[in-house]
Amino acid sequence: MSERDNPAPQTPALPRIDYSAHPAYQGLRSREAGEDKVSSLIGRIDEAWLRLGASLPASEPELVADFNSSIGGLLAELKRETLSGATYRADFKRYLDKVFESAHLHLLRRLASHYHIRRPEPRAADGAPGSGSNIERMRRDGFLDLGVKPDLARAVWQDAWLERWLVKRKARKRPSGRAAMALHSSSPMFNAVDEALARLGVYQVSGQYLNCETELLYVALEYSHDGQTWYKGCYEDRGLPASDTTYMHFDADYDVLKLLFYLRDVGPLEGPFSYVTGSNQWRRSPALLALYRGFDAEQPAMVEVEPDGSDYKLGYYRPRFKLPEYREEMMKLPASLRGSTHFGDDVVNGSNYSRTLLAGEHVFLGKAGTLVLFDGSAGVHRGGMVQKGERWALQIGLQATRGVTRERSVGLQHRMRYYRHLTKQALTGDLR
Repeated sequence: MSERDNPAPQTPALPRIDYSAHPAYQGLRSREAGEDKVSSLIGRIDEAWLRLGASLPASEPELVADFNSSIGGLLAELKRETLSGATYRADFKRYLDKVFESAHLHLLRRLASHYHIRRPEPRAADGAPGSGSNIERMRRDGFLDLGVKPDLARAVWQDAWLERWLVKRKARKRPSGRAAMALHSSSPMFNAVDEALARLGVYQVSGQYLNCETELLYVALEYSHDGQTWYKGCYEDRGLPASDTTYMHFDADYDVLKLLFYLRDVGPLEGPFSYVTGSNQWRRSPALLALYRGFDAEQPAMVEVEPDGSDYKLGYYRPRFKLPEYREEMMKLPASLRGSTHFGDDVVNGSNYSRTLLAGEHVFLGKAGTLVLFDGSAGVHRGGMVQKGERWALQIGLQATRGVTRERSVGLQHRMRYYRHLTKQALTGDLR
């Protein structure tokens, strides 16, 4: 069990929005009965999960049996309490079924992953990227500034000319939405990034932080510009301005670290990446986070998405908070379950939460080649909200290594696979 899962009790807690007091939800009937029982169940799930993680059974089948008999039963009881306390729309009730199933699997998979991950390499000498001092800085702050790598930025920019054209074409077709694409694992850019991260010692520091070996999971090219509106207007129907903490969030994954790499200079108006320093250490409930991730991930069960899956057709990225009919359904839930991994849009300007988050926000302005490693699964962060101009960046994911490390995709056969992939994307416009 990592330090992220069971932080010291004196650390601050992740913000939990009181929607019954939020101005956008005034006038909506709020569920009040059964909150004590719900809170008790969540506490019992957390205790059981941490206890099981601290003393894992000898085998994975034993873990599954222990999990299902203890935590699984408590989750089922929590679901029954949630469903019995209100009358939900049919589609929202189906959605809740998926949410609880997702939370069950998420909590189980987090524990089961410990049977498959590899242990980390030895620590590097002090002063090297994977040194103890850098590990401690990463644990304390949640991020590590790796400096500026202009040569790598220039190489990626030049080699990704066709990918940049494809992403720009997507942005022209749907200017309000997100514009990004995953780089193919056989592409020159993917392998250049993989080799650079190994050379810079990034795999070593990420492995020491997660206490397991790590490898490259994905590299995505992201284009952000001032015409995008996918993160705007959540509560415009209620006449409320955008929150000062809009798009602050933590990621819906585990055993994953991220890097943000600027391909062009990024100033204060061009959507710089930011991270709330030390938020990776804030107290959190494993059960609630699993449920919040489920609530976010299962929204396509209710609301239609674009064919490429990157945006909702309504144009905003959190539909259950924007659409009045789903706000009503959300207020029927126990108060503890009304959260989201993407909570920043709901923080009221001038509140204590808002002041705390903004005061701790470290904003990364930088030249092309700026490289930042960060814990997005635990820490609060945001970026890509361009006020003027545009931002080109790579989003890079590192995952805990399971089984055999991925073989680098080099050689003629892999290049031909890459070119076939690009040709298909150019013809279909599908950038997934």
